[in-house]
Amino acid sequence: MRSARSSWSGLRNLLRRSWLKVPWNVHSANAAVACLVEAGNLRAAADAVEHMGETGMRLRPEALHSLLRLACKRTRRGRSGDALVVFSALQTLPHPL
Repeated sequence: MRSARSSWSGLRNLLRRSWLKVPWNVHSANAAVACLVEAGNLRAAADAVEHMGETGMRLRPEALHSLLRLACKRTRRGRSGDALVVFSALQTLPHPL
């Protein structure tokens, strides 16, 4: 079971806290994706990318590269469904692949 700290819903709830004062913009969105990729949570990173698409945020090339690299690692390990999750999330961006 994944901890709430490495899930998209947990991070999203934390970002919504008024006392934290983190605005949802292109910088915080890309940082969220980078943190989730670093934690190795590909599904949460894909969920964050999907939310970026819903809110009109652009994914930076560095974050895209790290996300695709993690998806490729998972695919080589026989988890091709993870790559499909990432691809579907990328299609929601303002400028899909």
